[in-house]
Formats: sequence, C-alpha cells, structure tokens
Amino acid sequence: MMESNNFDFYNQDQENEGGGYNIQRIKSWTMHALAKNNVDWSQYKIWLSSLKCLANKIDFIDIEKSYFIRSWLINIIDAVEQDWYPYVIDRYGYYMRIKLPTGVSRVVFDCDYWINKNAVIHRMFDDKIICWDVLRSNQIPTPRSFLWVKENTLFSDWKNNIQSAIKFVEKVWYPLIMKPINWSQWRWVKKIINQEHLIDEINKFDSLWNWVTNLMLQEFVAWNDIRVIYLDGNIELAYQRIPATVVGDWCSTIIELIGNDKFLKHKNSIEEYLLREWRSIEDILENWEILQYVPTANVSTWWSVVKYDFDEEDVSFIKSIWDKLWARYFGADILTQWKISQGTVLELNKMPGTVWANSVELGFSKKLWSKIWKIIKKDEWIS
Repeated sequence: MMESNNFDFYNQDQENEGGGYNIQRIKSWTMHALAKNNVDWSQYKIWLSSLKCLANKIDFIDIEKSYFIRSWLINIIDAVEQDWYPYVIDRYGYYMRIKLPTGVSRVVFDCDYWINKNAVIHRMFDDKIICWDVLRSNQIPTPRSFLWVKENTLFSDWKNNIQSAIKFVEKVWYPLIMKPINWSQWRWVKKIINQEHLIDEINKFDSLWNWVTNLMLQEFVAWNDIRVIYLDGNIELAYQRIPATVVGDWCSTIIELIGNDKFLKHKNSIEEYLLREWRSIEDILENWEILQYVPTANVSTWWSVVKYDFDEEDVSFIKSIWDKLWARYFGADILTQWKISQGTVLELNKMPGTVWANSVELGFSKKLWSKIWKIIKKDEWIS
C-alpha cells in the first residue's frame, strides 16, 4: 500500500525531459560531491538502494544518468524515511516534495525547508544590502555599507557612482570588502586595499560581471568571525572561523610556510592576495609574525573552526534579531572582539551550511535536521 501511494504521488508531477541542465556537468558535480564527503560510488549506491519511500529512485540509481541527491537533502531524507512518508526528488537532486498524512505536499529546496514562510524574509536573506538595511533600521549593529548599482540611469552613471564610492571610503577607509549582494559562500569576494585597487575591481565588475547588477562595499572589521546557527528559539551551535594563516620563524619563506601542495592548488588566489598586501611568496617573515594569506575566513579559503561557548547574553542578542525579523531558522555571521552579544552582524543566511559544524560537534547535521523535520510535522499538526 505504501509503495502504491508512493508512485501515485510521483506520477502526479512527472518531470519534463530536457530541464536545461548540462548532463556532463551534473555528473561532474556528483563525483566531486562524493569525493568531498569521502564517499565512493558503491557506498552511495548502497545507501540509495536502502531508501524505501523515494518514488523516483531509479533516476538516481541508473548508472547512465549518475545524478546525485544534494547533501542537504540527504540529511533530512533519513528522518523522513523513518516515518515512512512518500516523497519525490527532482531529477537533478535539488528539491524534494514530501506527501504528509494531512494531504499536504511539503517542499524542501536544497537546504531551505520553508520554515521561514514569510516571502519577505526570503527576499531579505537573498539580498545582502536589504538585509543590512533592515538590521541597521532596527538598531542591530552591522558594518557600514555602500550599494554600487551597475546600470546607468537618468540619475546615476559610472562617474557619479565612483565619486560616491570614494566618498564612502573616505568615511570608513581601507581595507574594505567588495562582494555581490546576491551571491553566497564568499565567491568573488574581494578585499580592497587602496583606491587604485577599488577602481580596478569596479572596472572588472562593470565590464565582465554580466550576471550581477549590484555590488556591496562594506567596512572591513578585523575582529573574530563567529557563525551562529539559530533554530526556533535556540542557538543550536556557534563556532569561530579562523582564516588561513602562517607564522614566521626568521628563515622560512611564505611559500614554504604555506606548503607547496596547498600553494599550487590555490596559486592564483594566494599570489593575487599577497600582491595586494605588498608581499611576495619568497618573503621571509619575522619570528612569530602572523600572516593571513587569503582575504576571508570562509569555505573557499580554507578556514579552520573552533567551538564557541555562548551564554544567556549571547542568546538574547541573537533572539533580538529573531524578534525583529521573525525568522525561525537562520545563520548569523558575527564579528566580535570578545562575545557575540557585543559584536556586529556581518550578514544573515537563510541556509547556513553545516559542513564545518560537523567538525566542531560530531553528528551535528543529523541532529539539526531531525529537529527541523519535527518542526515541519508540528507545523502540519502531525504527531
């Protein structure tokens, strides 16, 4: 009976062939994701075969297709499987629809579980400048920021924009951070160190970044970077993200301290950043001199993490964000010299990643997604 309901559910919404995705790229992503999570193809196939309630399982088992269910969905699948609710996943592994006993179909996209049901919240999280403005207007500390709009209008052009940007920089001074307002995981984030560098990067943005219309220039705050994961009234985890650094010893060059393997893997990024810092890979650092050799503490620039022990004041500070935004689930990036409650909010994320959270607290993802699944059932009045 369960199997019959399962496939009836799937047949109501057959996927269109074509889809617009490059199949070879999907296969490449699949193998990359498996390798990143230290899982080989045979292990993945065994896990797939064990699923009992996935309606279109054959789409992912077919060796000719080799599609991969995104890791965010994998985390919640185990909880759904335990309750024997039928579900279907799109053929590229990004979203799932769960058939609940009430007759409602609950959609989960990537790692967005639609717990924050207000569309305004989603729009705000997707646009860094809107998020910054909402935080600022609610007296929540956040670094000073400036919006660069790419398109020319009757009231603004490249010359006016660059003049306005320079005036903004005169208030905050260098270095500052440049980033697209609608892109995640710190891709294309730049640390700007002087006016020449600023104009150079804006020129690149104006001529090459066809897929981005707006940039954000933001005051650089050289404090500790703490990621907070908040869910339905509680801080689930907080951890400090530590940038990639080396420590001098009076005799080793920067490249020797970094290590040849890591340097070759990220050669262009490291050399570009060191050049902007007036450094060379052949420089020798003074004894105990600490050098950060990438601009930010993020996944793409090889951070390390350490658990942060929060207290009631920290919880109250994060709840004040919830109180203003009514977001039940989010990640908050806090810059602080000491405690979360005394920090400034760099940005919010509606889909905080948990890859590094698992290295701080073993099995964190599984526990978090189990709680999220309970909230989904609670929302639908399912025991």
